[in-house]
Amino acid sequence: MGVATKKVFASRSLHVLFLSLLVFFLILFSTVPFYSTIRDFASLPATHVGEVLVLVWNVMVGFFTENALSGVVYTLTIVALLSLNITFFVFFFRSLYVGVGFWKTIGSGFGGGILGILGGGCAACGTFVISYLLSLVGAQWIIFALPLEGKEFGIVGISMLIFSLAVISKRIAEENTV
Repeated sequence: MGVATKKVFASRSLHVLFLSLLVFFLILFSTVPFYSTIRDFASLPATHVGEVLVLVWNVMVGFFTENALSGVVYTLTIVALLSLNITFFVFFFRSLYVGVGFWKTIGSGFGGGILGILGGGCAACGTFVISYLLSLVGAQWIIFALPLEGKEFGIVGISMLIFSLAVISKRIAEENTV
């Protein structure tokens, strides 16, 4: 993974992309549970943009101070892996290598990213999305039968992100990409 990381981060634009994605996903995963509160506050007639930004900042600070350490570490892991995954994917896609293994790598990167988003943010958010999907087929009870009460989906999401990052890193290191 070291060779791939050196290739990817040799470009300043990919540094900027990675940091932008990191900030975006950090804000997204820490504020999504409070979306309706932020929306309602922002829709008040006397509310200014600065006040909404202060509320978003306070929600983010509250996310890191009110959650258990394991939840914060879990969220930061998802954010970092998802940002790395997308950055590596963009580098690989920009290299314009269109061979047999190209679509296999795209599939694993895309799949890991989707599972990372579904399991990301907090265990409750990932469980909420997956419980909704399970309820469509009448299998919502499965979450309550699990030993970690749905946190398994986040673990699977992290595992898939690591796997997809490893696959993309291997392809970047193997190929003579620009």
